[in-house]
Amino acid sequence: MLSLTGTIPIYYGGNQYNIPVEIWMPEAYPFAAPTCFVRPTTDMMYSPYQPAVIDPVVKLKAEATEKIQHELQKIYKRIRDEIDDQFDTQRELSHGQQRLAHGQQSLEKLQADLTTAVAQVEAADAQVTDWLAANENQVRPYYYTNQ
Repeated sequence: MLSLTGTIPIYYGGNQYNIPVEIWMPEAYPFAAPTCFVRPTTDMMYSPYQPAVIDPVVKLKAEATEKIQHELQKIYKRIRDEIDDQFDTQRELSHGQQRLAHGQQSLEKLQADLTTAVAQVEAADAQVTDWLAANENQVRPYYYTNQ
């Protein structure tokens, strides 16, 4: 919050009176209204039960301002929610991209392992084929007889 303290000059009956005021501006300003206080000094005279005089035009403007402020707060909240959704989507996409990269690395390693395994099987097959070709005529049938 921001605090503004000072005086406001008022001219009444040909005299100038400096009214001490304190204005607090919230962080959400202009979407949240400031809070204003009149801080009379100890030597000031005032009537605490004096009825307030409200100008109808000022009252109408205040009501319109309040309605506009309410609508602006709704729009601000909707935009903030949409931005939050965008960040959530971006974070999910980033995590998905990381998972895809990890999956691709796993598949590439699996492909390399399978290529190595295929080469080993082909080499073993070639050895067996060569051995069979070399020993084809040397194989003697063995007959098992049950006696």
